[in-house]
Amino acid sequence: MSTGDAEHVETEYLIEAAVFCKDMCAGFDHKMVVKALMKHGVLMPRSDGYPYRQEYVPGYGKFMVYRVRPSIFTLEL
Repeated sequence: MSTGDAEHVETEYLIEAAVFCKDMCAGFDHKMVVKALMKHGVLMPRSDGYPYRQEYVPGYGKFMVYRVRPSIFTLEL
């Protein structure tokens, strides 16, 4: 990847589905959290709108994950 290409790359966070529901949404209804994150464009759903997807993580295999944009850290609700 060239330096020019690197400027147009955005980091994505892959969060394993069980970890997202149990730990990241602790104390909240995870379905409501998903709706809010999708509404604000932070959660990247599948093309059919389903909120999580199967992704291959090199060295680890396939996981069901939520894809989250780094804008989650600057999100104001």
